[in-house]
This record gives sequence, structure tokens and C-alpha cells, in this order.
Amino acid sequence: MSSKRKIPSKVDFKPIQRRRRSLLSKVLSLENCSDYSENITRVELDMQTEEKVAIIDKLKHHFILGSISEVQLAEILNTVFAVTCPKDHYLFHKGEQGYFFFIIHRGRVQVRIDSDIIKELGPLDSFGDFALLYNAPRTASIFCIEDTVLWCIDRVEYKKQVQKLMDKEKIKNAEILSVCPIFKNLSTSQIETLGKELVLEKHFAGTLIIKEGDSCNAFYIINEGRVRIERNGLTIDFLDKGNSFGEGAFEDKEVKRNASIYAEGSVELYSLSRSSLFNVLGGSINLVYSRNTIQRILRSTKVLKNINADTIERMLEISRIEIVEPGRVFVEKDTDCESLLLVLDGTLADQGLDTGLVFGESELFEDRPHWRSDRHLRFSSGGKICRIQFGVFKQTFGNLSTLVMDQSELMAFISRWRDGKDLKVAFPKIHYIKDIGAGGYGKVSLVTVDERTHALKVISKSTLSSLVEVKLVNTEKEILSGIDFPFLTKLNFYSKLPTSILFFIEYVSGMTFENAIIELDLLDQDMTAFFTAVISLILDYLHHHKIIYRDLKPENLILDKDGYLKLIDFGACKMMAAGQNKDAVLLRTYSIIGTPHYMAPELINGSGYGYSVDLWSLGIMMYEMMIGYVPFGNDLLDVFEIYSKIIQEEVVFPEWFDDETSKEVIKGLLMKNPEARTLFYKYKFKSSHFFDNVKWNSILRKETAAPFVPESVSIEEMETAVEVRMEEISKMENQDKLRTFGQLSLEIDSMWQSLF
Repeated sequence: MSSKRKIPSKVDFKPIQRRRRSLLSKVLSLENCSDYSENITRVELDMQTEEKVAIIDKLKHHFILGSISEVQLAEILNTVFAVTCPKDHYLFHKGEQGYFFFIIHRGRVQVRIDSDIIKELGPLDSFGDFALLYNAPRTASIFCIEDTVLWCIDRVEYKKQVQKLMDKEKIKNAEILSVCPIFKNLSTSQIETLGKELVLEKHFAGTLIIKEGDSCNAFYIINEGRVRIERNGLTIDFLDKGNSFGEGAFEDKEVKRNASIYAEGSVELYSLSRSSLFNVLGGSINLVYSRNTIQRILRSTKVLKNINADTIERMLEISRIEIVEPGRVFVEKDTDCESLLLVLDGTLADQGLDTGLVFGESELFEDRPHWRSDRHLRFSSGGKICRIQFGVFKQTFGNLSTLVMDQSELMAFISRWRDGKDLKVAFPKIHYIKDIGAGGYGKVSLVTVDERTHALKVISKSTLSSLVEVKLVNTEKEILSGIDFPFLTKLNFYSKLPTSILFFIEYVSGMTFENAIIELDLLDQDMTAFFTAVISLILDYLHHHKIIYRDLKPENLILDKDGYLKLIDFGACKMMAAGQNKDAVLLRTYSIIGTPHYMAPELINGSGYGYSVDLWSLGIMMYEMMIGYVPFGNDLLDVFEIYSKIIQEEVVFPEWFDDETSKEVIKGLLMKNPEARTLFYKYKFKSSHFFDNVKWNSILRKETAAPFVPESVSIEEMETAVEVRMEEISKMENQDKLRTFGQLSLEIDSMWQSLF
């Protein structure tokens, strides 16, 4: 594998920039606070309908509030309350903690930074955006140049309302789609995903909704009212509430409307665009149905049911679906058939056998090149089959028996969990070597305990300022105690001291992936594919165990002595509740945490998120590996500006980057719609040609040679470092106490504080 891509010299290439180092990941508390700093007085005032309409129109493209529908925004505005601030007074000052988002009802204010007047704001203008997300310091001061009345939106109430509205809308939309016959063969997850794409439209009496002869670009469900169908200027039918039209939008090939549709009176419609269906589900309705049927049949077989989901997805990519006309023989009697055949639809003539049949499974397992039927195979009234050629299967996957064995090994990896009990031990001899890292809540040092090397993470309890942060530390301990996977660091032991929490973690000798990327400059497709595959396996393991990582970035990955990545920091993780299905798209959590440049849009805007945020971060990292910088706000340190770019802009590639296969994968992971992103990862990611040279099971067992192996610190060098450090310690007072720890006590804890 080559480590670098050659960039044409004529290109003005932008060098790698690492400004995000200063933007540490941190949980952002959503706790309310009674100690408000805003200079406001609450007053009794009701928002009038006209003003509400004007505010909705003003905010529909807002950085945060634009992510919810106008109907939902109207609901949010029902929770506002009015406050006043007098003329010639500051509403708040730069650096103070923000709790409210403000919309000006009456009056004018100045936005000031230090002594500079940045701009003036008047009625319907808004400010305090960050306060909707988390308890962030104000980035500017607000000075009232008139007696001012403002509408306030409280962050905590906003979060509650958004969560309630989102959950309500998902359930309602899923119910709307589930009763439509055209969607009857979709899975629950697919229905829920499509439901998010529904758009509510309103049409007045006589409005032309669709025109005969136009392209079918949307499907419609009547929510309220009645529509009239005309063909060649003649009325041919009427449709009422609950009915649908426009099914042609979901055909494999674009078709034309065969009739015009008019609104009879006022009509409410839910529309679903053709592009939404194809983007979210990865193909037409017919293709999705076929995929669902293939998966269901494969899962019902004796052998193939044991194959992992990723392999089944790749089988879909090499399959060929055939429509078979009535009476046509698709397998000749006593003739070799060199394909695995699945009956997707139809009844076989003269046999009474129906959908779900599989031919050739045993031959595939026993590695025979063909099978024979003792009779002609044909459908009595037409049908559909799926054909997977044995040769193509073997070329793609190798021997089936090996594949099944590999899968059992994978499941053994995934199912092994270590005992999660606290291991509280006395430390007979601990030596500090050097500092090796720092995070939002603790410093990490290299130490030896009885001559065994550990990465020691020391978290001072005084740095944990909220219950949220305490919970994160407890979650980190729980996760570290439970994980057992080759590419994750393990917890050796753990203890609590009166003022500190100690994590003795497996030490990985190597270099951070961030430094590796800098050293390698630009990674080519093969090298990027290797590292991406390792990270993907890590995410598969974590998500299988209902863990959202939430802070995936190069700094949190270490290249070990073999050139394989290991994830090293679990302080930002979120564990979903027991019993929750990792594939359920409705699962959401609302805490805002991460490193800005790598945060997904749904994590930022407060609408709730699931496992898909990790997939977004993976897409950012792939872009960084191949392009040299992050795609959104690489040059920026202002968090608000970074967030704005992530939410509002699409990923753009430099002109010199012409790798279309890589672009497709990166774009798939960086889709704004989290459900579409999840489905891309599930159905298309690992089957992409981007991974043609990747052997997933071989990587899992670390049998594939890594494309880059860092220089690691030898044992001798480490021992030398220990000796040097001990000489330094010997010059300190109370050296015996600093070198040897007996029982856990306040005295010992104070020594820890002085040492670390």
C-alpha cells in the first residue's frame, strides 16, 4: 500500500491545520440554574397570532430553530414568556453564562464586544443562540438603547418540548405510512426512516397539485380534504382522506403522470419525494422490497442464517434479480445450475411450492460448482427470482464453511464481556514516568505498578462540576470494565480516593493517529480503507453493546506496535438503556458533547441523536485522512461558526481530489439526515468498491499487514525512563511515601495530588 497520493504541483494545496487541538471535547450541561445573570424582569404579556406568524417566518432558516418544522416551532413559541430591560442598561455581558434565547418584541439593542458596537437589533430580531444548546458563556454583550421588551425561550423547556414534539411526529408519520399498501413490505425501521421525510402541504380549492404529463417526482397521501382526478380534461375519479396517489414516483425508471390532480376545497397532503425514497432507502420501492425479501429468505436457511449482516449486504450487491414470465423455464431438468437461487415471488408450476424456496445452498456450503434439478423449474403465473453465481460468490467471499467459522469467531469476540466489578487494590509500588495525554476531566500519565506498565488517568473530583459530569465518569468506568475487543484499550483496575478517581488502563505503545496522519501527509485509498475498516469494526462492537462513542477523532486513537488502531478514551460515551434495539432509528439522547469539528448536525441542533453521530465523525476522519484537513470550519476556532457550517453547508472536495469511489463513501457518511446515513452504512458502506482490497475477518484477527507501523518505545527505553524519573523523585522530600503506597487514605490521596 502506498502511503501518499501525488498532488499536482500546479494546485494551490492547503496544508494540514490542527487548530481543533484547542477545542477539547466536553459535556455541555443542560441543567437549569436559578442564578441567572441576565438583567431582566418578567412581565405578563401574551404573544399575538400575527407576531407569532412573523417570528416563524423569520426563524424558519435559523441556525438551530430551522431544524424543526413550522408547526413544531409554533408549539415552541407557546412556551415563551415576556421580560423587560430598561434603556441604557446591559441585558447581559460578554462571558456571562447564558440561559435564554431572546426575540425582540419592542425596543432596540446594541451588540457590543468590548468597546466596539457590532450591530443594532430591533423587533423580530433574535440573539442568544447558544443558550438553546447548552450553558455557554455569552460571546458578546447586549446593551438596550431603548426600553425593550423581549420574548424568552428557556433552554430546559425548549429541550423538553423538542424531544416531545420529535417523538410525537415520528410516531404519527410512521403510522401514516404504515397503512399505505405501497409500503406494506417495508420493515419497521424503514417506515420510521421514511416518516421523517414526509412534508405537510396545504392547497386551496381549485389548485393544480400535479399535472398530466409531468415527471412523477413525489408520492402523496391525503390527510384532510378531497382531490379530483382528471385525464384529458375529463373528471374520472375522486379521492378522499386516507387515499394516496403518485405511486409512479417510486418506479425504477422515471415515468410521466397519467392524470392531473386538483384540490376540491382546502386539502392537506403529506408528500414524499422520489429523491427522498432513493436517498434514504438506497433504491426504488421494488428494489427495497426485493432486498428485504432476500434478507428474510437467507435468514430462514439452515446455513446462511449464521452469516453476519455485513456479508448478507455484500451478497445483495452481487445478486441479480430476474422477473420470470409464466411458463418460462428458468432451470432446465438435469442441467447444471451454477447459481444459488432464491424464489422471491411466485408459485412454481406442478409443485405447489411458493415464495421463500432456496436452491443450491448445500452445494454452496460444500464448495461444489453446480447443482441439478430433477424437473423443470417454472412459475405457474409469473414470479421473481434472485440469482447469485457460485463463482462470483467464491471470488468475493472464499469458501462458505470458512466464512461461517469466521463469523462464529466474530460473535465470540462480541459476546465476551469482562466482569464489571470494581477492583480496589492496594498499590505496593507505583512509579511515575511521564505525562502522555489530557482530556476534559483528567490527566493521563505513564506509570508502572510492580513493574507492569499502565496508562493512569487521574480525575480530580473537584473538576466534576455537575451531576452530568459525574455520570459520565461512572459510565466510562462501566464501559471500560465491560469491553473486550482487540481494538479497544482495557481497564486493568480502578479505584476511588477521597478526592480523586484512578483508572489504570492498558498502555498502548505507539503514536496517536493524529500524529500519524500528520507524518503520513495524505493517505491513499488503500491506506484509508484499512484504517477506516478498523474504526468501523470498533463502532460495530460499541454499537452492538449499545454504546455511542460521541467523540471519535484522530486524537482518541492510538497506532499500536503492529500498526493497528486502538480507541483509548471513553469519557464521552453514552450507554443506551438496556433492552433498546441498536437498529431502532427512534432511539435518541440529547446531551451535547464532543469536539466541534467532528460533531454531527443532529447532535448540535438539539433534536436528539443516536448511533449515527459516530458515523458522521468517521466520515470527517476519512475526509481528513485523504484531503489533509476537516471539511467544515477547519480554519475556525469560533464554535458557533463551526456549528453553522456543519448544519448549513454540504461537503465540498478540492478540485485536485478526483477519487469518485472515495467521494461516494465520504458523502454517504456525511449525509445530514441521520437515518439516511445509518442506512447507507448498513446497506452500502462495506460493500463499496472502496473496500475491495479489505478482508474484514482478516483485519479482525490482525492477520492483514498494516500499511504503516510506528516506531514504538522499547522496553529498555521505558526502563531507562523509569530510572531517570526515580532519580528525580529521590531528590524530593518524603521520597519513600511518594514511591510506595500502602492503604488508601487521605494522606496517600494528598500525595497523589502532589505527584500528578
